[in-house]
Amino acid sequence: MTATTSQTKTSRAGRISIIPPPGNSQRPGFLFVLIVAFGFLVGFGYLWYRLGESKGFTIFTSLLTTAVFAPVLWWMAREARSEIPKLKAFEESGDWASWMLSPHEYRKYASSERGSIAAKLLRPVFPVAMGGVYLLVTGAMQAGIIVLLIAPTAISLAAALFGPPSIPRDQVAEARVNEHGILLAGRFTPFDGGHPRLKRVDFEPGDPAVLIFFVKWPGTHEAAPMRVPVPAGHKDDAMELARRLNVHFGADTT
Repeated sequence: MTATTSQTKTSRAGRISIIPPPGNSQRPGFLFVLIVAFGFLVGFGYLWYRLGESKGFTIFTSLLTTAVFAPVLWWMAREARSEIPKLKAFEESGDWASWMLSPHEYRKYASSERGSIAAKLLRPVFPVAMGGVYLLVTGAMQAGIIVLLIAPTAISLAAALFGPPSIPRDQVAEARVNEHGILLAGRFTPFDGGHPRLKRVDFEPGDPAVLIFFVKWPGTHEAAPMRVPVPAGHKDDAMELARRLNVHFGADTT
């Protein structure tokens, strides 16, 4: 976790203007959508220019891209602001569990998680890459190159933004959990009160072991797993925490 006090983290979260600050659960998604929107505006603008399309068509596609992405960014910024009181409630509540992870333990966990995210993205990104190859084969070189660049860019962006928070290599990482959410390496994720909503908690042994929080986000049908590493010597604490949270939230563990 970054070397800041709870008061500093809370005040930092309260300074949301447009981009959610570090530590806000909406920040990774917001930055991802923002980068993708910028890429669409610049990439397709350049592509239409090289293909000789009219200025009117280029302006139309730019306005259409803005119309699609602007409401999404506005909604995410609003959700980020709604997280402020949840973080305050988290800081004011007693922790159900907290532990420190050594730099080695956290690096091993973070590397594994980012690799897993990249592997999951290969399936949906593969057809896009094949489309790029098809464009190259049929002679649409510029379009094919742009489409092919989308695949590795999407994977690397998602792994970097949606993976575990990045911290200095020699810094310990703190994990804190209570009834309001998770604070892992400086990033806060709430459990309820709108988005997201905790459904179940499982314990998975390993090196390091992890607690898996199944969190349901708005607009999704299935709960997505959030994996929190457990350092050596805290296995019993983690198993008890999973039991306590499942009871508190009425989770179905059958």
